[in-house]
Amino acid sequence: MSTPIEELSRSADHDRSKKKPAKMRKRSSKKSSFLEGLLPDNINLTINMNDEDKEIVLNKMDEMKDELIYNWRIVQVLMFLGIMLGFIGSAL
Repeated sequence: MSTPIEELSRSADHDRSKKKPAKMRKRSSKKSSFLEGLLPDNINLTINMNDEDKEIVLNKMDEMKDELIYNWRIVQVLMFLGIMLGFIGSAL
């Protein structure tokens, strides 16, 4: 006499002996990213400003460019000094 639990376990063993074919996912040949669907191919931006405002913005951009160049030169000098001090320190 077998219990219902034993019968279930036997039937489960019997089902495990059969191999099911693996299902393959369809892959597209074109690789797409998440942002490709959100962004258009071409983006055109037009800003209309008064001539006075244009002049102010351009002057501010020139000031920022000059400050950036100055700060970059300071960084280059500090990097050069650090490399030289590191080389001198390793030679001593």
